[in-house]
Amino acid sequence: MMLRTLLTLSLVLISFAASAKTAPAAPPPPPQTLAVLDFSFTPHEEELAVTAADALNAELMASKAFTIVERRKIAHAIKEQALGQAGIISEESAMKVGQMVGAKLLVLGRLSKLDDFYRLDARIIDSESAKIVVARHAEFRDKKSLQVAVREVAAGLADPSSGPQAVGSTKDGREAPKDVPVDPGKAKEAARELAEQVGEKFSTVRAKITNVDEGGVATFSYGSKLVFVGMRLDVIGEDEMSGGKTKKGMMIVRRADGSDAWGSVESASAPLDSGDEVVSLPFAPSVTGPSQEAVKAVSKALESLNGFTSTQNKRGTPLRAELDLKGTTIGERHLVLRIIDPHNDVQGTFESTVGL
Repeated sequence: MMLRTLLTLSLVLISFAASAKTAPAAPPPPPQTLAVLDFSFTPHEEELAVTAADALNAELMASKAFTIVERRKIAHAIKEQALGQAGIISEESAMKVGQMVGAKLLVLGRLSKLDDFYRLDARIIDSESAKIVVARHAEFRDKKSLQVAVREVAAGLADPSSGPQAVGSTKDGREAPKDVPVDPGKAKEAARELAEQVGEKFSTVRAKITNVDEGGVATFSYGSKLVFVGMRLDVIGEDEMSGGKTKKGMMIVRRADGSDAWGSVESASAPLDSGDEVVSLPFAPSVTGPSQEAVKAVSKALESLNGFTSTQNKRGTPLRAELDLKGTTIGERHLVLRIIDPHNDVQGTFESTVGL
């Protein structure tokens, strides 16, 4: 009797094990489609920027973390739709390219020559929402070490959980970076000091359009004011019917050379004319950093500045504001704020002291 019971139990266990082995495992999700767009660059660095974009495309393809869109297909889409001006593509146009080539994710980048070294910045954005998924950068001394910098950036983009986390969260959903404790009161003091520094450099731009060419590209002079590629401005001119002032549309700066700027208008309600006024829209900074208290304090301080607004203002000029804490966890530390424009150029670095 006992032998029969043991045999029956053995058969049940064998049957259970066999059924467990045959249970199909859930297939892994397919990799998302990603397109690497041409990088922007500082003067005289176009060739190196093209090399960097091609190299990053190859490294991301080798990582097998994404399904990569062919660069030739991207170039064809840009040319077909005439989305690029002076070699520069706006974030709005980039999103349109992504939708055209079927890319859920886009890589936008910048190659900059800074004194005696280079800096490579790249970020992945969602082509539907324009939300930054992850951003990485690397610095290198000469052109021979470009590939090392590209591999470092590619590794961070392909696996956000590796290395310092600039934006977003890790692949497994954990928050990153880890919060660094900062006294709320001292964070507010440091934030106010940073905001004062930012306000001295970033101010409302008002200027007159000096020329409009046949393609609708307008030129204006901005003197000592801060103007950069990607900045948004309202165009205000005379209403032909009433003779009063009216908004003709929103201009996006496509090029700026230190005194003059060129821009194109989106959703124009009337043709632009020389003498029309351009007024910069508020800056909308999105703040990230290792301390939640510092991020909250700096966000609030920046939004209180004249000419600034919250990130909810979709018409405002989007900016990235990256916070770093430098120093030890005891005693004096420094809060460093970097303001980065829509084309990944650093428009200002500001610093204040903050303690525990």
